[in-house]
Amino acid sequence: MTNKHTDSSQRSEITVKIQLQLKILFSVLFVCLLITSCGSKQLANDELRDVLSSATARIVVVNYFNQIISEGSGFLIDKRGYIVTNYHVIAPGKGNGIIIYFEPTGTKFWRAQLILQDILLDFAILKINCNCAELKPVKLGNSDNVKQLDEIFVAGYPMGGALKISRGEITSYSQRIGKSNLEYIDTSAQLDPGNSGGPLLNSSGEVIGINTMIAGRTFNLALKINYVKSHIGTVIREADRRSTR
Repeated sequence: MTNKHTDSSQRSEITVKIQLQLKILFSVLFVCLLITSCGSKQLANDELRDVLSSATARIVVVNYFNQIISEGSGFLIDKRGYIVTNYHVIAPGKGNGIIIYFEPTGTKFWRAQLILQDILLDFAILKINCNCAELKPVKLGNSDNVKQLDEIFVAGYPMGGALKISRGEITSYSQRIGKSNLEYIDTSAQLDPGNSGGPLLNSSGEVIGINTMIAGRTFNLALKINYVKSHIGTVIREADRRSTR
């Protein structure tokens, strides 16, 4: 009787321990799932395509005779018509003759005003006067959080053609060119002439860089978005201030 009672007690203790371990395991799994769900959501292909087609701008610069002297890309950052691009895209016109197109609006175009430029960063902000209901601005991400092999997407209008979206991965997140202290994000997604100024997005649909240059056959470089966030913030705050007057 004593042995049977002892065996029964031991089985009960083992059962309790197993149940406790299972509870701990399920709790850990729940926390892991919660953390995953609270992180940045990865967008499906259709969502990314909608984001990029709506926000990526084709930029054309013309001279006094309406001849094209520069072409590139940009992206909408605010529904009031603020657009980010590279300075070198609009530099040939010295801030004049800037025309903006978006894929969803077809052949419709807007004349753009140069709001801010930073030659060192090769960065500019433009403004169009539009009812941008059919367009949706992109969200800005944190370029300090990128890692090698992260999935990315680049968009732009290479060679003045149709919108092109390419998929790739980050090959380097701190690439430097020449004696510059600026760090660029290098990706495996091929950039072409005309991609300059377009957005580099992470898999959550957030802009982490501005496609800036091709260096040889090896580097497809984007300026980190964190370099220009203060500029963007200044312009948007000023716009907010004016709208509340």
